[in-house]
Amino acid sequence: MDILTSFRQQLVEKQDKITQSMNLHKGLVSALWRLPAEVLSLIFDHYLPESGCLNHGSESNPMLLTRVCRRWREVTVDMPRLWCRLALCFNSRNCQRTTFYYDLWLKRSQGCPLSLELECSTAQTTKLRSLLQPYMNQISSLQITFIIAVTPKVLLEDLPALQELTILWECDYFDCTRAIGQSISQLPSTLRSFSVTDWFIFSSERLSSFNPVWAHLINVELAIYLLNVSRLLRLCLNLSSCNIVLYEPFTYADFQFPEPFTHANLRSLRIICSPWRRSNPLPKLFIALTLPNLRVLEAQSYGIIQWPHEEFKELLARSHCPLERLICNHPVMASNEQHRAEYIALIPSLQVDFTFHPGF
Repeated sequence: MDILTSFRQQLVEKQDKITQSMNLHKGLVSALWRLPAEVLSLIFDHYLPESGCLNHGSESNPMLLTRVCRRWREVTVDMPRLWCRLALCFNSRNCQRTTFYYDLWLKRSQGCPLSLELECSTAQTTKLRSLLQPYMNQISSLQITFIIAVTPKVLLEDLPALQELTILWECDYFDCTRAIGQSISQLPSTLRSFSVTDWFIFSSERLSSFNPVWAHLINVELAIYLLNVSRLLRLCLNLSSCNIVLYEPFTYADFQFPEPFTHANLRSLRIICSPWRRSNPLPKLFIALTLPNLRVLEAQSYGIIQWPHEEFKELLARSHCPLERLICNHPVMASNEQHRAEYIALIPSLQVDFTFHPGF
């Protein structure tokens, strides 16, 4: 009897603790229910990542918030900013279910600007276009990844609000110069940023096929032949930031210089020298350019090439630019204090970083 009495007393104590815990949680739940919708909205804003598009597998998927309770669902669905970033992977499996899911997500954006990432892993671009058709006027940022060789024209038509465009290929390279050129040349004057994978190297012909979009851009990221850098800058007079992978054709042109050019607005220039080269392109480029508004210059190279010290000093002296930071991954320059001192003598506020930085 004593053992049973002791056991009963322990159960009573456990029951009391459980009751206290339940009452405490009820109080917390009650407090959450009393939070104004504006406070919940601020909390849900912090739930999303600061950048990048979301998909059904994301840990911060707003669809998860709609499944907690009815009130959370009402608040979440009435927050269009939660539904403005979406990554779409369109394939032949569960096509109908996937279409319904994406359409429901996009409807909740309620007309706000959209940032979309499209992964074209099948040739069903027409179905993807049909899904996006009601929302084309909202798309301000678009990234398209081609898993197979499909013509991008269907996905690049009628985008009146587009400001950022990124094109990537994960399939074998295919010649779609004309199709891409025709589509991009018809994009609106709202486009400000253009990025394309470095499999697509810009020649003079390709630069011409993309007119007149260049004139409106403030940011570009692309692969280009050395001799065409000046032409690119001449086409993009409003350019503020330029990231280029620099190639040289395997012809006599390797030994020619790009045309001299002064770009008044360029503030940031990032250069990656392609490993497929027969000479050092940086001296030729530095001799050709004058950049009076340059703030940041980053130069990266694969393999060991000589840093063009004298040509770079001439660029600084000729440009009279307010350069704030120089970044270079050359292994020898990392310990060259004399060169660093000469640059700082020309621009006392300059920060010089001769250390390795990874590529794109």
